[in-house]
Amino acid sequence: HLTGSTLNQCMMVGDGLNDAVVIEAAGIGVAVANAAAKTLSVATYIAPDYSANGAAVALEFALQLADPATRTQ
Repeated sequence: HLTGSTLNQCMMVGDGLNDAVVIEAAGIGVAVANAAAKTLSVATYIAPDYSANGAAVALEFALQLADPATRTQ
């Protein structure tokens, strides 16, 4: 709320069952590949697991979405 952003404008990354609620509510909900089944089922994007830099891959994905010059048709 400090930035004026809504949850729909945020990206959440997680792997645990407790992450599923916020991943589902976020504008971009990311689960890493080794996440709990429920978390995987609500994610809009599945990144590699944390040992394969999944959070960094997810961030790169989000930055590409935000930059029209990098979008593919």
